[in-house]
Amino acid sequence: MEKTIIKKLSGMVNGFRLQHSLAVRDIAVEMARCFGADGQKANLAALLHDCARDFSPARLLSKARAAGINVTEVDEMLPELLHAPVGALLVQEEFGITDPEIIQAVSCHTVGAVKMTVLDKIIFIADLIEPSRKGDLDKVRQLAYTDLEEALLAAFDFTLQFIIKTGSVIDCRTVQARNEVLRQKTPFLKRKF
Repeated sequence: MEKTIIKKLSGMVNGFRLQHSLAVRDIAVEMARCFGADGQKANLAALLHDCARDFSPARLLSKARAAGINVTEVDEMLPELLHAPVGALLVQEEFGITDPEIIQAVSCHTVGAVKMTVLDKIIFIADLIEPSRKGDLDKVRQLAYTDLEEALLAAFDFTLQFIIKTGSVIDCRTVQARNEVLRQKTPFLKRKF
């Protein structure tokens, strides 16, 4: 099954993206071992996470709208963010995968989500720390195999700092996802005022 998926995927993405996906797969499978997640699901979600990444902005917007995906103002400004939810559709339509955990992990790998599963977190982090990624990712890479929550928080911090540094817009879902990690780990933030 994996060889069939890789062959089909190679016809959908460029060579660099395919190599990126294979590297993300290797990291995700290892992280799954560390955190007790399903290695096969991590394998599939990681391989397919960028299956729509080479779509043009117009195609992403069109496919998202046709499928009834909520297209936010930020998505309008940065349509490439839609490659995650559109990719989740392709996981089902093109690859016949119906497992909701895999679909969700692909869907939220770009901006995160408030209620992330262990698999969601693994794919989000593995995508960020893949060796071809540039930037000061040492902290995320060091935590990726030992402390999933701290690695996720460091990944969100890196992502938000990168977005600010490049002068781009911030998707509120990333801020909300980061806030949820903090709320879960900090008792003071759990209190309701």
